[in-house]
Amino acid sequence: MNKTTIPWILSLLALGIAVSAHFRSPTPVLSNVGRSQEEAMSPPANRSASAPEERPANPQIALADRSNPTAELMPLLVDMQDRLRSMESRMLEMKPGWENLALRGMVRLSEEELADIRLRATNPTLSDQDRLNAFQILRRQNGIDDHTAAAMAQLAQTSTDPQVRERLFQGMEGLTNAVLKGPLLAALSSETNPNVRQELVEALGGMRAADPEVEAWLRHLAANDEDEAVQREARESLNERLRYMPVDSLQNIVLQSALSPQERLEALERLRREDARSPEVVLSMLDLYATSQDPRIRAEVFEQLDGVNDPAMRDPLIIGLAEDPDARVRRRAASNLQSYASDPDVRAWLEYVAQNDQDAGVRREATRALRGGDQGGGRR
Repeated sequence: MNKTTIPWILSLLALGIAVSAHFRSPTPVLSNVGRSQEEAMSPPANRSASAPEERPANPQIALADRSNPTAELMPLLVDMQDRLRSMESRMLEMKPGWENLALRGMVRLSEEELADIRLRATNPTLSDQDRLNAFQILRRQNGIDDHTAAAMAQLAQTSTDPQVRERLFQGMEGLTNAVLKGPLLAALSSETNPNVRQELVEALGGMRAADPEVEAWLRHLAANDEDEAVQREARESLNERLRYMPVDSLQNIVLQSALSPQERLEALERLRREDARSPEVVLSMLDLYATSQDPRIRAEVFEQLDGVNDPAMRDPLIIGLAEDPDARVRRRAASNLQSYASDPDVRAWLEYVAQNDQDAGVRREATRALRGGDQGGGRR
């Protein structure tokens, strides 16, 4: 029985007791039941003023009739029992709706109720779907403890239903329970369904703490997974993790030449927002510019180094403006050189490119850099 029905049941029982006490009182409440309505409603004039009150020949029988109103009370008690059964049945019917409200976060569950749902989620004798439903309620109610998280990770590895596995891993996104790391990494080695693998990668990437093993797996999937959607999810997870990394971890990523250029540039973008591009970071990125065969990477290096106040930037930017075969790189170099427009050599190159470059966009950026330098935007 749902505990919310108890107050109603107690109220009805109290009503029953009160009714019973009323019937058992010496007041002859039921004594008029046998009278006809005509007699009860007849005016006093029609009654004999001197007629004595009728009394039963045997007072003991009348007392027994008043003190034992079972015949009149039983229908009422039976009706009360039926109503109680109906209320309990309705509360049971309402349970799925109540859990749906809990799943949506529209009601907050007590610790006792959460403990009951945890037992359902971790009970191996229940169906996978029932356990999944319990897990989803707990997830919405922020009621996942380490024991429940470990049980759900095990269920995700053993369930034969790919939809259950997919929804379980989906529900694990954002959980930071350390007990999840091992099972999630193990599942990566065995899971073959691409939809499930996508959710698995997202759950793994959602573990915010910096972890070289997790990041190594994500990099491997981003570069080598057979499914493009899984690759894309791994790249997005890596980028998302950068948001929660401290500056020293971001700088370490930029300095690792063995990592992919894209990952290093994404870390550099975060450092740019934090205004934490150290001289070592700048030199490492300039080396990436000099060695990359991809013009998009070279242009991105200059874009993420924009605004850096470092003399080491001057010559690579001039080389990029004068010699790079890709117009995107030359436009980016011209824009960055505005900070150096007061330098005679830089100014000469900007004037030359503004007049002679084959790309109109490059000429426009060089002209803009010269005007910015004239207005005081150049480096002193």
